[in-house]
Amino acid sequence: MKIAVFATPFKSGKIADKAFDFVKESVEKGFDVTLAKSTLNSLREKGLSSKLPESIRTDESPRVGNDIDVIVSLGGDGTFLRAARWSGDSETPVVGINLGHLGYLPSFSLDEMHEVLDLLEKKEYDIDSRSLLKLEIPGNLVSTIEGFWPYALNEVAVLKQDTASMISIPVSVDSRELSIYRADGLIIATPTGSTGYNLSVGGPILQPSIPAWVLSPIADHSLTMRPMVISDRSVLELTASGRADSFRVSVDGISFTLPGGTPLKVTKAPFDCKIIIKKGRSFAMTLRSKLLWGESLMIG
Repeated sequence: MKIAVFATPFKSGKIADKAFDFVKESVEKGFDVTLAKSTLNSLREKGLSSKLPESIRTDESPRVGNDIDVIVSLGGDGTFLRAARWSGDSETPVVGINLGHLGYLPSFSLDEMHEVLDLLEKKEYDIDSRSLLKLEIPGNLVSTIEGFWPYALNEVAVLKQDTASMISIPVSVDSRELSIYRADGLIIATPTGSTGYNLSVGGPILQPSIPAWVLSPIADHSLTMRPMVISDRSVLELTASGRADSFRVSVDGISFTLPGGTPLKVTKAPFDCKIIIKKGRSFAMTLRSKLLWGESLMIG
């Protein structure tokens, strides 16, 4: 089996050592291992790159090759989103090992790191298909955005500039006017992203299999504006303007600036992200574990 390992800078030498052991064990178990350039750099920063087995290859391309069977993400949710971005439209399954804090997307903990290799070897896992958003912007602006990738597993957010006052965001759904949001921003979240930025602004949690999106305003000027769930077959058209001459757009946490009034369109992506999960592990179990549902929070 060919696996590609993706990681961002490790926060401690201990974590880096565990990641190194995982890569080394992968080779020893007969996996054909490729490291993303960022992974190699992370190991190099901790002085471990020179100890890697010689058979390991490095991939510097922005998208993983179609010959890879599984992408292994070593990190938290942010790392997982970048690994999903690296997988591109190949639908190569991504398995996440959580080296961060909360981590909704990685299915395995640090303690389960070495168990992952056995499960991959025996193909004893389930695969979830998660929908993505596609963001369209005018073609003449695409070339001004370095490494632009229009697909989002979690969310697309339209945001005011850091020092600006609120912005106005007219939104149409399927060519019919919905509203003008006067707020600090608007989040368009997938079910996968409903436990991320959307949750922090009071948006609802969606089961991953639901064919829907959430529109959640950020600090809306009107108390009557509330998060709204719409079909993921919808076509959203929107823009933003305000006192500043520009606004920001964030696609899974990677942001760029556009001129005020730039038209945007959001549709469902033509492909899914495949996520490897442990057999028997459900979304409800993840929520209970991460959000401590049903747990007593009393001290003493």
